[in-house]
Amino acid sequence: MSKHRFLIITATSLAASPALFAQTALPPSAALPPTAGSQPGFILRTVQAADGTVIDNTYLRAVRQLSETLRDPEGLPVPDVSVAGTEAGGVTYLEKLDLNAEMNPDQMVFTGYFQDSDVLFPGLTEFGQTTLFSTEVVTYLKLPAGLTTLGVTSAVARTDALDDDGWKLFVGENPRSFFSTQVAETTRNVPGFPNDGQMNMGNQTEFTLNAPVAGVYPLRLLYWQQGGKSMLECYIVRDPGTFSEERVLLNGTAETTIAYRTAASAPRSVGPYAAEVSPLPDSSGVAPADPIRAVIRDGAATVVDASVKLTLNGAVVTPVVTREGKNVIVSFSPSATRTIVQNVASLEFKDSNGETYTNQWNFSITASTDGGAVVTGQWDFDQGDLRATV
Repeated sequence: MSKHRFLIITATSLAASPALFAQTALPPSAALPPTAGSQPGFILRTVQAADGTVIDNTYLRAVRQLSETLRDPEGLPVPDVSVAGTEAGGVTYLEKLDLNAEMNPDQMVFTGYFQDSDVLFPGLTEFGQTTLFSTEVVTYLKLPAGLTTLGVTSAVARTDALDDDGWKLFVGENPRSFFSTQVAETTRNVPGFPNDGQMNMGNQTEFTLNAPVAGVYPLRLLYWQQGGKSMLECYIVRDPGTFSEERVLLNGTAETTIAYRTAASAPRSVGPYAAEVSPLPDSSGVAPADPIRAVIRDGAATVVDASVKLTLNGAVVTPVVTREGKNVIVSFSPSATRTIVQNVASLEFKDSNGETYTNQWNFSITASTDGGAVVTGQWDFDQGDLRATV
């Protein structure tokens, strides 16, 4: 069950603010000019599975749900039952974020810090299903050089319900890419058995970003909901830890308008991107025969299918490349007898504007042997003692 709030805390009084998370350095390559942002707001897209569908309550489920590759336990595609947004690509534009999945005017169900301004999650319907969905929120955040502290609040369930919602926050040249930098994720900070008031206010996670230069940074908040409450609020905490501390919705005033839904001269931030890869980056114990797979998803520009190139340990391989709607599926089956434990895969592709994208990741395998274990004896006590027989 979840509620989400973003909070930005000015860098001037971090020492006075308790429970701040460790600093995360933002990648310099993600920074756009400070004047790049325009049209205040956020871009949202929701994908929802039908009530009763068996799906995991995990980050990778959300990734696959949003890239339209999610499958049920029987291996069948999971249909999207959400209502598409009215903007191009089925997205929704919002100037502020104060979202609630329980928008029943008769019951007056409002939650979070800003309870008088809740709106329904895009993609859901009033009085409709409020479970099994994932939402991505993309924005361009204008940050000063140095430290800025953000927070996300998510509603939680009792620990015996196993129903907490989750979120992860990413920054990068294209924040939708699987290779963008994760800067924060859900951390539970409420009691295991919260009362109604605590559940209504939700769980706050705070973290500090360190911007190498002043600029506009592309961000993606990836959020997933399993069951129960669900909410998202993004706000600024001004003068934290002082008597003048106040919370204002991000973009709630002229002074707090720092989140934009478009950025000038940034085609790569909305271009195609690697939405999924496997084996996962930095994974270990991978079976030698496991396929190397990637999903490249179209953006404002499309993938040139014929441009896809995959290398393994520096050698060009020949993958199977197929298109399924907006996705280009890349798959290569390596030799089951390969013995190189530490592996480096590289994926390269071009888009319809001529831009080239390259992603590289590492993983390790459990190297195969030359025929498996050889049985040289067995403990069977056939000789009446502890000697083994062959």
